[in-house]
Amino acid sequence: MRMSTCVSVVLIVASVCLASTALATMRYALIIGNNRGNMGDAPPLPDLLHAEKEAFRIQRKLVEFANFSAQNVRVVTGKRRSQIIDESRALAAKHRADKKNLGDIPTMFMLFFTGHGLNGKLLTAGNPLTGADLGAIFREFDATFTIGVFDACFSGSLNLERLQAKGVRVMHGFSALEQLPQELLNSEGTMWFTSSRPNQISYEDVKFGGVFTHFFLEGLERGNRTGFGITVEDVWKYARHRTQSYTGAMGRPQTPQMMVRNLTSSGPVFLAFPGGRDATLIFDVNVAGRFLLRYRDNLLLETVTKVAGEPLNVPIYATDIKIVQLDSGTKASQQLQVTSGAEIRITPRHGWTRYQSLGTGMETLRSKGDGLDHLVLTRSVNSAAFLLDLGYSASLGSTCSAVPLSNLQAGLRLYYGHLFTRALLQYGMTSETFKSWGYIVDRLDAGFQLGPVFSLGRVYFSAFADGRWIHQWINYTDGLSRDSNGLAIGGGLNLVIVVLEHPFHLACTLDGGARLEWSPVARISSDNVWRTIPWAGASIGVGLF
Repeated sequence: MRMSTCVSVVLIVASVCLASTALATMRYALIIGNNRGNMGDAPPLPDLLHAEKEAFRIQRKLVEFANFSAQNVRVVTGKRRSQIIDESRALAAKHRADKKNLGDIPTMFMLFFTGHGLNGKLLTAGNPLTGADLGAIFREFDATFTIGVFDACFSGSLNLERLQAKGVRVMHGFSALEQLPQELLNSEGTMWFTSSRPNQISYEDVKFGGVFTHFFLEGLERGNRTGFGITVEDVWKYARHRTQSYTGAMGRPQTPQMMVRNLTSSGPVFLAFPGGRDATLIFDVNVAGRFLLRYRDNLLLETVTKVAGEPLNVPIYATDIKIVQLDSGTKASQQLQVTSGAEIRITPRHGWTRYQSLGTGMETLRSKGDGLDHLVLTRSVNSAAFLLDLGYSASLGSTCSAVPLSNLQAGLRLYYGHLFTRALLQYGMTSETFKSWGYIVDRLDAGFQLGPVFSLGRVYFSAFADGRWIHQWINYTDGLSRDSNGLAIGGGLNLVIVVLEHPFHLACTLDGGARLEWSPVARISSDNVWRTIPWAGASIGVGLF
């Protein structure tokens, strides 16, 4: 019988009661890939090129972009029906064990098949998978949100063309919409997507495999982002548009379709998170316990196990999140609104004291409701911190330079986030005596320094620009005197080491740099001149918060 139609073959089934879902989910996936298509008594179908390789590519993409844990993704390639069902049952058993361990939480399950489909069945290395088998797999898993993706058109012989139809010897094509049990497809909150219209063929590309599958996976990374992730619908829109464009350009049009039934909520369902985790939970070394992290779309949940005596940093997504401690009798929780770059510290309440460093402070996070009473959640915020310092500075000047070599200095340093500023007063005196004359110089510098600061624990490093106003009183041994003003610009480096944090900050500082100075020399007949003056200093600072 010659081929007449190719019924839709890539299908996503999503079963969820979104309106009643109050928790996020754990994510599980069973990925089935078969290049071979066994038809029982009939000769086997020609092998596909990409199906089994695609299965592992799907696994990598789900783990990398869709927040599936590697241990919750099973890949089955080149196996028989019985082996596939055994793997599905093992994964379902793990799912039940996790729910027993974590409580009755919603879960997400994805079944992905890539291979041959014929006569209403999905072909394997042995007996085929029927629609009843698929329905049994979905029912046994009993997930809150179920996604099924089937890339399995008819059998086909591969020729030298770029695009190959997934079938040329056709008796009756596989239609998941017809073969899956109706109670599954008609359940509350069901949606699915197909790779083509009922009268179209779905194709395998000799370069990257199933066309719709390829662009569906690409959509996990490149689809339109909404907030902190990409929704199922936006992955679908990306895959549909790219599939139509690609197959149309090849002269083999393929038009994906979408159907929705009984969806109880129009809220976003996030599937992929290509932006990555740009915030952090920092668990104190003394915290211990098991925690759930529930994200705002109610379809993403993660577990964290913290062992006492070991620090733990957990990267998280920047969005609304609820932290639930599972091993507390009441399952205490706290809601947070996490911003990009935030570092949230979790510390035992007993013995906790508020801490402030140079430039950053500590904001206590609270939420409506009970909260985590025995823990304190804080985040670092930019906060003004002053450091009053007293010290010594040495300058290098030439003979008759009228630049004091030794100076007493006082400064008020302001740290705010990554910004450092300092107001500086410096006094120095020097004198020289020659055969016929001599002089004494008193000098006062008023300066301002500004630059970025970087911290590593108790060590703060900054590079700064330096500007100064200079006033000098020069008294000569013959009784003459003169006053003069000058200016200086330059730059330098600053190192602050905090040696004491409680009950107040005590720090030692080291400074050094060079300035280009316009100021007088000692000779009375000389005007102000430009010269380069290197300098270095050290001081002790006390924090004022």
